[in-house]
Amino acid sequence: MGQDMIRPLIVAAPILALVSLAGCATGMAGSSRRICYDAGFQPGTQAFTDCWHRIRDQQFAQDGQIFLGVLGVVAAQRAQQPNPPLNQPAPQPRRCIYWTPQGQRVLEAVNGVCPARYGQ
Repeated sequence: MGQDMIRPLIVAAPILALVSLAGCATGMAGSSRRICYDAGFQPGTQAFTDCWHRIRDQQFAQDGQIFLGVLGVVAAQRAQQPNPPLNQPAPQPRRCIYWTPQGQRVLEAVNGVCPARYGQ
């Protein structure tokens, strides 16, 4: 790169920096900076800074209230669900009882189902 190419870049660099900072100063649509800019406050002034700090704090407060509301709903739902007793005996498996000529036969069900007939 020659000297004649570097000079335009040196001149353009501060201009590009100012343009990019101007975009940051006004913020995205819906942001506290953009709300204050749209209200007529000039970026870089104390009034603009005070405005966007106030709006930002209001937005954070609203987000915090929404978070606490969701947290409260989750806690209320969990409180409604009873906890199982700690010393509850395990459920007994289903047993199938058959009477045969040899006497009573007891089998455990397979997947909760007793066979239709035993030993035939």
